[in-house]
Amino acid sequence: ISESLWSVLIREGVRWCRYCGTTDGVNWRPGPWGKQTMCNKHGLDWKGYSGKDSDQRKPRLNLDRFLAEPLNVRNRHPVLQEFCTICMNKKTAVGEEAVKLTAQPGNGVVLC
Repeated sequence: ISESLWSVLIREGVRWCRYCGTTDGVNWRPGPWGKQTMCNKHGLDWKGYSGKDSDQRKPRLNLDRFLAEPLNVRNRHPVLQEFCTICMNKKTAVGEEAVKLTAQPGNGVVLC
């Protein structure tokens, strides 16, 4: 069995966002899985620090369902590879076609 991309990144000490899978970024934010587990954009969206006005300082990314998930479970793949990016339903059908994300070459997500 070949090692997954995510396992290789962890072994090599490369940071990657447990939400979107990107490895690009200078600032890494805490997420439901611990310190430096999310890219800057998604970490700020999760905590609600994305706006300058107080009205905008509300979380825009709800990850409550992952709060009790251990990091070793999330290390298998990013959240976006598990859910449809449109309806956020979990993948259920076998053989669904993956669509490549432009920001993360090689990562695929299933659309409904």
